[in-house]
Amino acid sequence: MERFTDRSKINVFSIHDQVINFTADSWPHLLMIAGPELEKGPCTVGLNNSEFIKLKKAVTLTGCGWFDPFSIALSFSEGRYLINWREGKKYCFAPVRINDLDYARLAENAGSCRRILQDINIPTASAVLLGLPGGDDYFRDKILSSFPPLVEALLTGLEQEFVASCRKIIGMGRGSTPTGDDLVHGALVAYHCFNYDLLFLDKIFAGFNKAAAKTNPMGRHMLETGRMGLTPEVFQKFILALACSRAEPASLQRMQNIGSSTGYDLMIGLLYFVSQMIRNTS
Repeated sequence: MERFTDRSKINVFSIHDQVINFTADSWPHLLMIAGPELEKGPCTVGLNNSEFIKLKKAVTLTGCGWFDPFSIALSFSEGRYLINWREGKKYCFAPVRINDLDYARLAENAGSCRRILQDINIPTASAVLLGLPGGDDYFRDKILSSFPPLVEALLTGLEQEFVASCRKIIGMGRGSTPTGDDLVHGALVAYHCFNYDLLFLDKIFAGFNKAAAKTNPMGRHMLETGRMGLTPEVFQKFILALACSRAEPASLQRMQNIGSSTGYDLMIGLLYFVSQMIRNTS
């Protein structure tokens, strides 16, 4: 968030057990203030439990405030609540480029993950991409017709085809972040890690943003951070383990705990991208 140097008005978008989401003027993604149990992620300021409880009380007294570089201020009749993270611990969520990739190891690890997932009751229609049960037939059909062409366009550098596929899948599905948006996030983060081409991302910028505008703010947040290659720490570590060592069951469990189905969708989007990348390389 250090790239934001101008003052912006912020408004409360949603309040949850461990995160309060704000919209900020002119930002394409959300500003998140999180308690200690939420997985670390981009565009987020983390608080300890006592401070997060104080913040929850403050936002019930006012629905808006101001973002300034390194601080957030909420004002209400009884006083003012200020968060200043200038001295706080900073985390980097920038994508890690994986070079000299061992495709045989990656294929083996991806296969192991799929075998673990096939013994789980997957709560999302994206399971269709792995040939597994889950979700309802309507969304399974929609995902199967729109997501594979999107991944193929990413892997082959076809800008117009990628944007056309985005228009079909963005905003599709259930949940605070629609399934389609989570899948696109997973594929884009994988693209940043394995097959990054800055020119391609520049060329799809306008069309992608136009397609992303039709989803809700939570979905737009996932799409925008995915376009930049930014993702929660747990997903970043999951990708590194998949490529460089092996994904442990514990890391799969952490992924499953992200949202109602977001963690599953991110994993499945990644695993499908990896399977197609390996097939194209062979």
